[in-house]
Amino acid sequence: MCRAAGSPGAPHGKRCNLSQHKRDAAQQRRRENRAIAQQINRWAKDAGRAEELAALQAARKPVNEVKEWAQRAGAPTSVYARAAGPAKKGWAARAEKVDAQVQPPSAAARAESRRYQPAPVARKKDPVSREQSPAERAEAARRSLEAQEREELTGQFGAEEAERIQRLRARQGSDEQEQQLLATHEAHENTSSYLGGVNDVKQLRYSDGTIGYFKGYDDIDSETAEAYGHDSPYLQPTHEVAASQFAQALGPRYGALVPPAVIAEYDGQWGSIAYGVPGRPVRTMAQLNKLNEHSSQASDLAFFDCLIGQVDRHGGNVLMDRRGISAIDHGFAFTDGVGGVNASLFAMARSRNSADAQLTNDEREVLNRFLDSDDGLGLRGTIQDDRFFEVRRRAKLMLTKGRVFALEELYR
Repeated sequence: MCRAAGSPGAPHGKRCNLSQHKRDAAQQRRRENRAIAQQINRWAKDAGRAEELAALQAARKPVNEVKEWAQRAGAPTSVYARAAGPAKKGWAARAEKVDAQVQPPSAAARAESRRYQPAPVARKKDPVSREQSPAERAEAARRSLEAQEREELTGQFGAEEAERIQRLRARQGSDEQEQQLLATHEAHENTSSYLGGVNDVKQLRYSDGTIGYFKGYDDIDSETAEAYGHDSPYLQPTHEVAASQFAQALGPRYGALVPPAVIAEYDGQWGSIAYGVPGRPVRTMAQLNKLNEHSSQASDLAFFDCLIGQVDRHGGNVLMDRRGISAIDHGFAFTDGVGGVNASLFAMARSRNSADAQLTNDEREVLNRFLDSDDGLGLRGTIQDDRFFEVRRRAKLMLTKGRVFALEELYR
């Protein structure tokens, strides 16, 4: 893969710009592979081979190996062949599935059925049965859609990641900004804006002018993910939303640092969408000096980065304007100590001054509240368990030592 040379604080460099033709072709291949994966998942379930397929998914086997397994297992060619075509998008796929289930029988079938139909038997009305209320019908419909979504996500990402995604999705949409991000039918990609970076991130523009940044699960650079200790290429979009929700749970001062983010489906693909905020990356010495104007926020961000183990907080992942700073790109947060440490600019700066490194009373209260919570203020279950327990370990260490650490001190 073509990449520009790395630079201090960003050793992995940036992926070179692809032509629109190549990007469209790659997107088409992904859609076809998703369609085939979904068909194999349904066939395996019907054929009683779901456990075998689940084992392959747990081992993160690529689509080609899964297709070879389906062929050996006796699946019809139409299930795993590329001719299956691209996947239907979102609600269209679900509607098509429902329509297929309720196709009316032919006239000949109806006539044949009437020949053997027994005489109707009068039945007593069940005194307990009653019509469902509108609220009950809405709840039943919600549960049905949730089950269909779980099946789709499991087929694409495996059962564990599907469960984490659905847990995050169940909590999102609580404010206007998240609700707007979820309205992907109002969004279109700004193809003139190439964002660079190692992943293919798309800038979305909504009808009301809102900007969102879409990071698709299928657009993650697996080589870079592996260098950061990720054993799955699907963790980064999930981490984006987990970090946003965790910041809100810690309190308003941390929620204000991290823009809202949701997991949603756009153009037939699942991914995270982060709310676009104003500001420019902190790349120059002059911009670094201006951070002194926002010292309180910079101190809060150092605490947050140390707690969540953000090992990719270089200057390009912080935006600053006259109103303050915003922390973006949390795909490589929640380190478990395995893999590289690119940069943790704010935690490093605060840790170097012994007075500034000391925890405040408010920070101690936040850490105690997190440790006293059975689910870690909702964090548990949204990231891998070993990463969650590593967050707890850092919290205990920060309380015991009474200070913020540079992540380079913890993970050399």
